[in-house]
Amino acid sequence: MDYYIASEQGPLGPYSIEQLIERRVKAEDMVWCNGMPEWTRVDQIPELECVLNAPQPVVPPTFNRERYNAANYNVAATPQPEIRQYSYADDEECPPTYRWLAIIAFLGIIPCAIVALIKSVMVTRLWEEGNREAARYQSRKALMWGLIGALIGIPLSIYIMFFSDQSMAANDLLQQFL
Repeated sequence: MDYYIASEQGPLGPYSIEQLIERRVKAEDMVWCNGMPEWTRVDQIPELECVLNAPQPVVPPTFNRERYNAANYNVAATPQPEIRQYSYADDEECPPTYRWLAIIAFLGIIPCAIVALIKSVMVTRLWEEGNREAARYQSRKALMWGLIGALIGIPLSIYIMFFSDQSMAANDLLQQFL
């Protein structure tokens, strides 16, 4: 059955019961349908009781595009990465980088020298960031890799220069010029 709703502009409708629920009619609203002698309040019609007891639809909050754009495109509104603050005395010296040892290691074992050089570069960067403990750790690693490369590389280079067959020919050629 279809109902009309009384309004200041005149009757609105006809509306089905589902449409009355969507329009959120109230108990004091006046309705009429075919077969009714006069306009009647919604709460006095038993078959419209379901309209009053229907759960109200959830209405989302109003959308503010300017606020959304400001929140999503504003650099100040984006979360910034956390910057660690280290508190150490400023008069402390940066630990040694051992770059010289990495260069010496190049004479022998190149992979060890590369690792030692990378670690030595990390020492300075970490020290300047204020991460003193990590700088000290990388300094120890640069020393370790540099020593490994130097201790293996220097004797290996000496052996190759003086005791291999190819180095003998190079020594003879070198002595001709001296």
